[in-house]
Amino acid sequence: MIACAESWDDIALSGRRKLDWLRTFLELPNGIPSHDTFRRVFMLIDPEAFEAGFTAWASSLMAGFEREVVVIDGKTIRRSFDRGREQSLCMSSAPGRAPRASCWDSAA
Repeated sequence: MIACAESWDDIALSGRRKLDWLRTFLELPNGIPSHDTFRRVFMLIDPEAFEAGFTAWASSLMAGFEREVVVIDGKTIRRSFDRGREQSLCMSSAPGRAPRASCWDSAA
């Protein structure tokens, strides 16, 4: 999933909405590609090669850390705000390799 998008149209729309920001680090003389272009490009990507490259890149980011890096993922429960609540319900997870991983454990 890219930018909370569920379709190629959503990806192109997200790009158009963020065009000014994207242009701060990308040259986009023709603007954002069409949804068809996104589909064609992603269909050409070899999934195994992408996974290997992405894993190597992500691992290289962690190389400078002495401790395990824990990724925290948060999700807002769909339509939870619609039920008369003042705040929507959120769920978070932090999967890690250590069975007793803790943000407060300074001895790890």
